[in-house]
Amino acid sequence: MDFLIQSKNLIIPVEVKSGKSGSLKSLQQFMYEKKAKKALRFDLNLPTRVRTQHKLSTVDQVSSLEYELISLPLYLVEQSQRLINLT
Repeated sequence: MDFLIQSKNLIIPVEVKSGKSGSLKSLQQFMYEKKAKKALRFDLNLPTRVRTQHKLSTVDQVSSLEYELISLPLYLVEQSQRLINLT
């Protein structure tokens, strides 16, 4: 996770990737610990908005994680606030 931004009364974690793919481990950990429902990723792919599900393993349990991931190309960083608030 690279940044946190505020959108209304929500804190949104932001991940920035220099390529088209990459791991989101720290983002997923934040989403799980803070019970956040929305995250933002900037990369080189086309814009997408998906519900994502993951299994997180800790020493003593496996937990399920579900959240909305908004992926935007780097050139749309200036529009992030507006695009986060679209439903």
